[in-house]
Amino acid sequence: MLLGGSSSQAGTDPCQQAVTEKGKAFRVRAFGLSMHPFIKNRDIITVSPLPSGWPRLGDVAATIHSSTGKLIVHRVVGFKEGSYIIKGDNVPRPDGQMPGACIQGYVTRVEPEPNNGSIRIGADSALRTGCKPLKLSFIPS
Repeated sequence: MLLGGSSSQAGTDPCQQAVTEKGKAFRVRAFGLSMHPFIKNRDIITVSPLPSGWPRLGDVAATIHSSTGKLIVHRVVGFKEGSYIIKGDNVPRPDGQMPGACIQGYVTRVEPEPNNGSIRIGADSALRTGCKPLKLSFIPS
């Protein structure tokens, strides 16, 4: 799932980085099907800073993809050689290894696009259920 306003804006948003570095959550609109059905196209998600010792296996992490530089949201499915292995719920293969420095935060809330269904709240077992990247767009609080 990519985060951003459009394909041309799918890179890391300086506002998102600034908010994350200051320890504040940010809300973004998600685009794509890689995390379906947990996160649907056009849902609004809240990305919160990581507590120490996170992310854990099964968390949905917001990461800067090491090869594309785009901010994506995928699930942590494993660890290898000090890096995280992330994968969209709706894709057959993992994205590969992501260094911890690429992890910007984790998903703590999912608000559906008006026609998508009910609110889904994260940071609990619902996030640990186990496509292509989903893009997100920044939504000021």
